[in-house]
Amino acid sequence: MQARALARAAWPFAALALAYLLTVWRVVGLPGLRDPSLLYWHDWQDQALYVRSASALAAGNFDPAVHYYPLLYPLLGMPFLQAWPSQPFFFVDLACYLLAFAGFRSVARAFGVPGAGAALLFAATTLAQFGIAKLWIEPWTTTPSAALLWLALGAMAQLWANPRMSVPRRKPGPSLDAAANEALPEPTARAITISRWPASIIGITLGLIPFARPGDAIIGAIIALSAAAALYRARDGRAAGIAIGSFAIAFALLATLYIAIYGAAPSPYMLYSAQYGFTFAWLGWKAYVVLVDPRGWFGEGMGLLEYAPWLLLGGAGLIAACLATPPARRPVTLTVAAAGVIYGVLMLAYVDLLPTGLWRFNNLHYFKWVLPLFGLFALRFLLNARRRPILLIALAPVLLALTIRLEPIRVGPSEPARMVIFPAPNAAEWIPTYFATAWMADTTGELRNSFDYHQILVSGRVHAVALRRAFTGEERWLGDAHVRALLAGKDDGGFAPLYLTGPWPKPALARYGIATTIGLPHWFSGAPAVPKAE
Repeated sequence: MQARALARAAWPFAALALAYLLTVWRVVGLPGLRDPSLLYWHDWQDQALYVRSASALAAGNFDPAVHYYPLLYPLLGMPFLQAWPSQPFFFVDLACYLLAFAGFRSVARAFGVPGAGAALLFAATTLAQFGIAKLWIEPWTTTPSAALLWLALGAMAQLWANPRMSVPRRKPGPSLDAAANEALPEPTARAITISRWPASIIGITLGLIPFARPGDAIIGAIIALSAAAALYRARDGRAAGIAIGSFAIAFALLATLYIAIYGAAPSPYMLYSAQYGFTFAWLGWKAYVVLVDPRGWFGEGMGLLEYAPWLLLGGAGLIAACLATPPARRPVTLTVAAAGVIYGVLMLAYVDLLPTGLWRFNNLHYFKWVLPLFGLFALRFLLNARRRPILLIALAPVLLALTIRLEPIRVGPSEPARMVIFPAPNAAEWIPTYFATAWMADTTGELRNSFDYHQILVSGRVHAVALRRAFTGEERWLGDAHVRALLAGKDDGGFAPLYLTGPWPKPALARYGIATTIGLPHWFSGAPAVPKAE
């Protein structure tokens, strides 16, 4: 009986492991597994920095100059540097994928989805589409973070499913109603044991998340609040102590390594990320260009909802879940919904998350943990709507939102503008223009490329798209750092690259604001016209 139960529990993991290995073959190919120079990411900067950090840790080198990204991922890959130098993160990524499913399965069970259905749904939302599947194969720090977040969500769901949650607690001391007090059952050993394992998992995962991706600690805090509410309602002080102790041990171990490298100060990665920050005031526009259609502004790409339209059902499912979730499922449902929505809002508001990076540089990996979450809400929505068709009304706000278009419109010289078009330098190339350490100026002051605006080469022109504030008029493109120094009368001894040759500063050719119109997304009517300067 135990062997049969073990087999039933293990087969979804075996099936997903096989599906993952087949996806590796599909994404990388056998030659890439044998020859590291054939891996398409072998010369990517982020992946090279992961390996450099892992190699330094293996050599006991704690010089902060050789460590940049959060430490957990390089630490996990360190043992495999000698065994498989070209793929030190392969087994780490596979283990993280299966651990993410373990947490997802517990959440799916709380949503009323059985194990087989959870495995199929997880595979469908992680491996079915090539653009999403490769995000689990390529080495990214979001892979261990995804595993930790799903393990924490799964443990939180188990705490709320603990039988103690439905057993009234015996009041201490004498009772006026002795018979009623005697009728209250003591918590069973099984109920006590059930709460201990999830509590320890909650503590360990929440302790490690800041060292996987520091920003994800916000989502960890949401999960922690829900878990604390579950433990408080169950009056399970011992499990709470286990959670706190597990958190302290896990956090202390990684914090010791962090302090040995950086001291008690933010790492360069944290400081650099903080320079971008968030722009919540433009959340609607950002959601439009990331989720619906970026082409009118950035000249390329596609909306995430166009690539994965099933996310629309997930959005409707979120709305329906908040309105019609049974009380028994409400705590878990609302926690998962809050985690997904808050994470989505934060990522959309993050200045450096742009449609160009989403597709050209695979920044879609930031969303890979949350895609199965939306898939779960989509499935729950379909199952509930079948029994209660009235819930289909939750699709209305999602579909209505899709009819809103935010497109560029030409504006006058004194009006606020969200995009300015400049002439492209001679022999300009896309990558150098996009990443150039460049500046532009308007009547308010100077702005930096990447941090305050982003410049994109589009059809022989350079689109400067505002990211923090609107352009206020008399825009001039100052060029890169060396050109800017020359314009200020300071020769920094640098070299002006060929892609930034030409007379400086360059005046704006055209200015664009936002036109809000109503209509079907351009998915149905073709790509929008890219603005062209006369």
